[in-house]
Amino acid sequence: MISEAIKQLITPGDGVFYTLFNTGSVSVVKMTDCVFKMLHENEPGTDKRAVYLQEMKTFYGESQENYRQTVKRLSKVFITPIDRESVHQLSVDLHAVARSIYVVPRSIAWDAENKPDSCSKHLGELLKKAASELEQMVEDIGTPKRTFVMKHARELNEIKREMETTYDHALQSLYQSNVSPAQFIRRLDVYNALREVGDYCCNTAHTAEGIVLTHVG
Repeated sequence: MISEAIKQLITPGDGVFYTLFNTGSVSVVKMTDCVFKMLHENEPGTDKRAVYLQEMKTFYGESQENYRQTVKRLSKVFITPIDRESVHQLSVDLHAVARSIYVVPRSIAWDAENKPDSCSKHLGELLKKAASELEQMVEDIGTPKRTFVMKHARELNEIKREMETTYDHALQSLYQSNVSPAQFIRRLDVYNALREVGDYCCNTAHTAEGIVLTHVG
């Protein structure tokens, strides 16, 4: 039985890809934290909103650059730590998560009549937890702890199930409310945008699970 340490030494691979994966997941965490703050701000003014939007733009730019660097490097190297298709798919999934988060602020409205409600805030909290699990999961892929990826994936699935429950409750409350059509559309847009990010997080988890099942053993 070859020890894990020896296996790491004799297995060819380009560890830079693991660093790029980690960088991509960090961008996701930053963006999710920004959305969380936006949803929990009681009375955000125009200046504060502009700051949040600029932060989101910066973090999304980091994600885009990270994806470009991954694809660029993939086209120039022969040896990769995992299958080339897996490298590309994981980078695509991470960027898709970032892209889905980037559109969330467009749905969030701040004024006297339109503020994030309790369901939106709870979805934001769950999304923040999901991003944290995603970061840990991606970080473990390139280490001897990569079997923990399965644990993080299970946690992500549990969070997604809670998001679905919250989403269903939010819709029920929304349809029973007497809000104006404009408010109805705005709240529904927020719910759908946050839910979609959760979907992309789970897609990334499934890709990571596939990588571990293929390359551990």
